[in-house]
Amino acid sequence: MPATKSTPKNEVSAANAAEAACPRNTILQADALKALAELPGGCVDLTVFSPPYDGIRDYGKNWSLDYRTLGSEIFRATTDGGVCAVVIGDGTKDFAKSLTTFRWAVDWVDRVGWRLFECCIYQRHGNPGAWWTQRNS
Repeated sequence: MPATKSTPKNEVSAANAAEAACPRNTILQADALKALAELPGGCVDLTVFSPPYDGIRDYGKNWSLDYRTLGSEIFRATTDGGVCAVVIGDGTKDFAKSLTTFRWAVDWVDRVGWRLFECCIYQRHGNPGAWWTQRNS
């Protein structure tokens, strides 16, 4: 007769509690810092987000994004080998990019512990920015 391993009741309830705290195959739509604070460490395989682009939109008075804490909390919640993909664009002023995205990447690598795998720069279809057509005029 094959042997089976039974799990004690207290281990089952602990496993159920861990599953409830870190749901799998779920999209979380919430205030990122509040939702991340509720997750146990090392339970998220993939984070994909697109934060506000360099103050291009007004999200209300006194609204701000604490990107440093966000990077730390995502790192804490991410599994070993997990990935965080950020879709963001830099603002343009006086025909120059702000480099905000590069500042984020360097800060998260140097201060938080992330490792930068790839930085993808692409041109989107539509209106890539009126400044580009006048760049070399």
